[in-house]
Amino acid sequence: MPALNQRLGLTRYEADEYYKRALVAFRKGDFDDAVMAMNSAIELLPTKAEYYAARGFFQHEDASLPEAEADFQKAIALYPYEMLAHYGLGMIAYKKEEYETA
Repeated sequence: MPALNQRLGLTRYEADEYYKRALVAFRKGDFDDAVMAMNSAIELLPTKAEYYAARGFFQHEDASLPEAEADFQKAIALYPYEMLAHYGLGMIAYKKEEYETA
């Protein structure tokens, strides 16, 4: 039997609240807080590709390219059509001057 939190959607709600906090922190230029909030969201809902893609984007903007690439890859593994993850991998490939891949 699923946990009560799952049945009521409380875990999803809490994860989305962390996601919203991450977006606010990112807009303020606070990449560390944005990534930490995304870590919390992912911990609560580890199957949501959008969370990995967003964390990857925040890490990319903070010049943490290996971590960003890993998150983009994870997002695509969870959902092959995650557009932000594909875009992020293209940006990384471009920075590496891998123009064919980008």
